[in-house]
Amino acid sequence: MGRLDINMKVDGRLVNIEMQVDEEDDYRERTLFYWARMFSSALRQGRDYGELPRTVVISITDFDLFGCAEFHSEFRPLETTRHEELSDRMSLHFFELGKVPAGELNPKDMLR
Repeated sequence: MGRLDINMKVDGRLVNIEMQVDEEDDYRERTLFYWARMFSSALRQGRDYGELPRTVVISITDFDLFGCAEFHSEFRPLETTRHEELSDRMSLHFFELGKVPAGELNPKDMLR
């Protein structure tokens, strides 16, 4: 079993980075829970909801979560028909290491 969690603030955004080696059936729900906990704890009582920060969860897994070929997936809340974004305050990134093509990683590449 392997797990690493890092919580930090970067340029006003709250960021949670988690590395997970062992596959868990409820991993997607756990990721949502971590996001919700960070987001909801960022606002003190009596403050304006517009002050809520952009909250990002980055999950790096050593197992496949999604039935696609891409190794990076980003989820944000969208209206299901029009694909209109509800808010930019939520972003969930998943990096599935088993899908990374051999030889395509460059140490100079950056996640923006």
